[in-house]
Amino acid sequence: MLLVELPSADVVMANTSARRLLDWEEMGARTLSRDNPAESVLLGLVDEAEAGPNGNAEREFASKGRVLRVRVALARDAAGEPKRCLFTLVDVTREREVELLREDLSSMIVHDLRTPLTTVMAALETLASEEVESENARRELVEIGLSGARSLLGLVNTLLDISSLENGEVPLERAEARIEDLVEAALAQVAPLIQEAKLEVVTDIVDLPLVISLDREKIQRVLVNLLGNAVKFTPSEGKITISVCNDEAHGWVLISVEDTGEGVPEEYQERIFDKFEQAANQKGGRGLSTGLGLTFCKLAVEAHGGRIWVESPLSIDEVSGKVKGSRFSFTLPVGLPGSA
Repeated sequence: MLLVELPSADVVMANTSARRLLDWEEMGARTLSRDNPAESVLLGLVDEAEAGPNGNAEREFASKGRVLRVRVALARDAAGEPKRCLFTLVDVTREREVELLREDLSSMIVHDLRTPLTTVMAALETLASEEVESENARRELVEIGLSGARSLLGLVNTLLDISSLENGEVPLERAEARIEDLVEAALAQVAPLIQEAKLEVVTDIVDLPLVISLDREKIQRVLVNLLGNAVKFTPSEGKITISVCNDEAHGWVLISVEDTGEGVPEEYQERIFDKFEQAANQKGGRGLSTGLGLTFCKLAVEAHGGRIWVESPLSIDEVSGKVKGSRFSFTLPVGLPGSA
């Protein structure tokens, strides 16, 4: 709250919040000045209120990294001349950030949905045209359409599951599963992307076969998300390495997906698993994405009693000097040790 005498613009009263929002360090007497950017906005708002029919005005403006919403109400004397005005200032920075993020997120969800939906429609339209004579070609088109449909379903499931996992409302459907089977299934799901990007894939599975208790569908989706990210950020002719190690001494199995891509900036690594973090950082050059995939990975792994993290960079290009490579790793407790 800010009470100002008119027409002198002398500040009669300013509470602590108003002084903080306007960056007034001194507690003494003050007069609003048009030489000060923020105070100039306040005085301009007074001009609007004086010219208006009801003596009120409102505006939002940016000031030193904040977005402030300010309202002013005039008090007039018996002759109808403005005598004092009361300003109400509210910091709406977070609200505007959320609104912008919501807009960005809506665009990204549409983007993520459009690509697989286009794939499905293109495959179906080609099949419907009856121009495909070869049975092998028809099977290939069906598989392309199914791949796009699986991607759509995966995004929808991720959107639904993240909220439920955060609230602890999704019970894990645990069953015995072989880790190498999950790796194989995840690789098969992203195989078209790997082939299109011309990437080399290496598997390094140590001390297996191993059967553990887990929710097969969720952990397979974790692997698919990590592999999909590796494909997205690894240039053509690059390499992706999937490694699995059984640490029986500590009761864990360690699974890693490593790439030779652009790497993850250090300041970004602490937040990369946060919800919508890729949406908030899309202008940083890491591509257009909702960022929900890694959030799902974190929640699904932690629901199993494990943890997930990223290490980057893994190397430095000798020619360009640029850092490259990321390794996403997660652990799962070995609930049901044994062999297949």
